[in-house]
Amino acid sequence: MPDFIGFDQLPRPRYAADLVSATQEHRDVPLFSHALPADLRVAASILDTLETPRSGRHAGRPWRSRCSLTEAWIATSYGALDLRNDPVASQEMDYLILSSLPSFPVGLKGEEGAFWRRLADGPVPDDELSPAERSLVGEFETFGLASRDPAHPARTSSVPEPWLTSPLHELVYSMVAHVAAECGADIVFIKGPALHRQGLRAREHSGDVDIWVDPRSSDELQSALLEWGWELVPNVWNDVPVNHSVTLRPSDWGCEIDIHRHFPGIALAADDAFARLRKMTEPLCFAGTATRVPTAPAHAVIAALHFARPSLESQSRSSRNAVARQARSALAVESLRRAGSEGLQCARLLRADASLAPLLRAAFPDETIDPDYPPPPNWIWRAAPTRAQGYFMALSGLPPVRRARLLFRLVWPRAEVALASDQMAGGGARSALAARVKRIFRGLRQLEDGLASDERDK
Repeated sequence: MPDFIGFDQLPRPRYAADLVSATQEHRDVPLFSHALPADLRVAASILDTLETPRSGRHAGRPWRSRCSLTEAWIATSYGALDLRNDPVASQEMDYLILSSLPSFPVGLKGEEGAFWRRLADGPVPDDELSPAERSLVGEFETFGLASRDPAHPARTSSVPEPWLTSPLHELVYSMVAHVAAECGADIVFIKGPALHRQGLRAREHSGDVDIWVDPRSSDELQSALLEWGWELVPNVWNDVPVNHSVTLRPSDWGCEIDIHRHFPGIALAADDAFARLRKMTEPLCFAGTATRVPTAPAHAVIAALHFARPSLESQSRSSRNAVARQARSALAVESLRRAGSEGLQCARLLRADASLAPLLRAAFPDETIDPDYPPPPNWIWRAAPTRAQGYFMALSGLPPVRRARLLFRLVWPRAEVALASDQMAGGGARSALAARVKRIFRGLRQLEDGLASDERDK
């Protein structure tokens, strides 16, 4: 487990600390937390006349619900885990907590941890606090771990033990769910440990977090996650409309995030595909935060598409790649078989049965698998024999001017993309120019190899 920051070592954040005071346009309105009865009536009438916020994280919540006239404290976080029964982690901390402000998880132990847990079990009236506790809760509030607002969107009352092997990984799921809710993005977590929990794969841990997001909110979610310590991985496909996902790389978290706008192999428009999947989900909690994951039958289809998806990197006719493709196909068939007939129904509802037809026939030999439409283009071009040919196929449906512009970017990408591409290819280019030239030669070799293979197959 990595070293976590102790609460007393935290730097003061650059973000607004007080999430519950009146907004600036109402700073002249007197709010009374310890007032005489007459003043209480005045304060209540003022709160009733204030206009309900129409935007921001407090949209739709009346001011009265945010300004308690009898002050009490609650715990806030974007996810919290109880580690007291962990034989290793408990030596350093009792609770691992992620603030509701962009930051890294905090480990609390001893009296500080017990007091924060008391807030989570609260609310705790302010007049019950000792001077030392009142000072501590003020620090908690500054760092997004406590609030006087009983309707705070990050209020925390559930502090479970972790169910993932990596508590930090579990907090990433929780954080993403909260950030998505904050920016109004509807998401579904796909793949990962949920597949293991649903009995669809043996492996429990995953190295990254995969999200399928409503494509209308994809950009907003991506921007919001950048504030939490991730950065966009340079990729030549990031600006290309046929791209189905982007990858965010962490600075400290050690866990990449893949944001999917679509999923290859599903012959539906992106909006329609997400809407249909959203109807086939069930709840799953991470670090006390409720999230949505696909039902087991729908998840089996997504897993099968992931395992069987053609890859431009793996279309080589080498025996090693052939063995790898067979192994992935076997995993896809096993996933579908475990889902049973409901998995076949989900494949048809998601219009993935054309892409998965050979695998569905292997999984359900007694069923008639005969879709009346072909696999979608986002499946076909990935099966091209070379990367260069796949690129041309992927862009063939775009308007000529747009296609020419994107083809140029594929051949001569931006500096950061060229360097990242060279690194992925195992190169050691020290400049963007060198990386671009090497990229051109790689593409020409692949195109030549593909044409030679086609000649041999005739």
